[in-house]
Amino acid sequence: MEAEHLLAKINRDLETISQTQHRLARQKALLQEHATRLRLGASPTAVRVALHEAAALEQDALRASEMVWEPSSHLEEAHA
Repeated sequence: MEAEHLLAKINRDLETISQTQHRLARQKALLQEHATRLRLGASPTAVRVALHEAAALEQDALRASEMVWEPSSHLEEAHA
């Protein structure tokens, strides 16, 4: 039983790491894109605005991903 609990925790931690790596990879790509825009002469103000908009979208996506749907609780509510 102890091994199962430890394995479950390790798997949760691995999933968290995977999600963090994915989020950081997206963020890195976004920053690289905007650095390129600046090097090619884009307005610093326009780039700053785009970065702020992207950050806001990322926060919305993060909040949405934190909402966990649990089928069993929704099924119970539907039958009540």
